[in-house]
Amino acid sequence: MKKKGIWGFPEEQQPGGQAGALQLYAEFPRNQQAETLQVVRVQKSPWFIIIWEKLTDKVPRPKRVNIWCCYSRTIVFYKKPWTEDGKGEFQRWLMIDHVLRCDDVVEFEGERFEVGTGQVQWHQGAWYICMWARRKQKEL
Repeated sequence: MKKKGIWGFPEEQQPGGQAGALQLYAEFPRNQQAETLQVVRVQKSPWFIIIWEKLTDKVPRPKRVNIWCCYSRTIVFYKKPWTEDGKGEFQRWLMIDHVLRCDDVVEFEGERFEVGTGQVQWHQGAWYICMWARRKQKEL
């Protein structure tokens, strides 16, 4: 059976957790979007948290979509099968930026975490990105 998620934690199986409980440390204005993120601590490995962000419900289900992650925060939903648009590019449903990127620092329950990679998943009629973050050592 193929594991779902990056690490295979149960918390990566479906969206959930506390909304609005995450504080972002960013040099550009993304903090207003933090309340849309859901975060849950991994029960078996409490030094990890799982962060869920709903991306869109405007793109069809996986059978009609090819997903491509590019740059540091951009996700492109291309039409499946791959078809050109007549201008040398592939047809797409949507291009969207998500809130977090690798190496961002977030705070949850008084602890700081460094964000790792993510995986785009389909759940109950919507697309989400599931990202993990590992507790940072306290700076001396």
